[in-house]
Amino acid sequence: MSFEFDLTAPFLPEFSTKDQSEHRHKIRPVQVVQALLEILDFLQLSTVRRLQMASCVHVELNVLARRVEENSKVIIKLF
Repeated sequence: MSFEFDLTAPFLPEFSTKDQSEHRHKIRPVQVVQALLEILDFLQLSTVRRLQMASCVHVELNVLARRVEENSKVIIKLF
């Protein structure tokens, strides 16, 4: 395999508009479509799950804050 480059050659774009139009038939567009109900169900479930997680975190943080308040000693430093 030889990698030789002619640095004196004029610049030519790799693909021209003509090339694109000639090879357009080779492109096979693919579209993924889900039923609207499936998307809505997913959004609803993910929203419910996010709310559940947020409420769990909120409760755990409140419990943790109460435990810290109950178990911690207040230290006052005078400067």
